[in-house]
Amino acid sequence: MKAEVMRLDRDWWKEDRKPTQAKAMIVRPKVKGVPSQFFSVKEIAARLSVSIDRIYDYIRLRELDAQPIGRTWRISLEALEAFLETQRLKRRVG
Repeated sequence: MKAEVMRLDRDWWKEDRKPTQAKAMIVRPKVKGVPSQFFSVKEIAARLSVSIDRIYDYIRLRELDAQPIGRTWRISLEALEAFLETQRLKRRVG
């Protein structure tokens, strides 16, 4: 079983108010036959060390595929991997 490891510190505001210094771990396993995992905008922002507003910009510009679930946006693992690959390609070309 392959696991996707994601860093996220839920109490970052108690330390020095820097969300990029993640300590807690969230492990999301990849299992065949199980629907893909979804991450919140906050989790993705912490993972990529960018602001939450920047993630919303990527969603608005349709660079990052996200689904509205209730009043929040969720990003699938596959959409995140596709987004990161396009960002890598953009860096190589330009």
